[in-house]
Amino acid sequence: MLTMAPHSEGARYWASGQANSIMQLHGHFHSPYEGTNSLRDTFEVKASEVATLSAGYQLWPNTRYNTDLIVDFENAGGRGISQALGMAG
Repeated sequence: MLTMAPHSEGARYWASGQANSIMQLHGHFHSPYEGTNSLRDTFEVKASEVATLSAGYQLWPNTRYNTDLIVDFENAGGRGISQALGMAG
């Protein structure tokens, strides 16, 4: 299994993270109609990002009653091409 930071199977703690970036672009094209909420006919590049950090701790290790504390932090941002308006928005 590919991993950047392996963790012990017997440890009471767990931490993981993930980052995603999505890039959109389009070149110049002929548009018979262009309005305020339409896809623009000029070259555009936009990006969206998501980052997640998850952590957990096993408070009471017991084979019958496991109690875990799990937290998750997430950040998302970015914009779509032409500010994602029009029919695609």
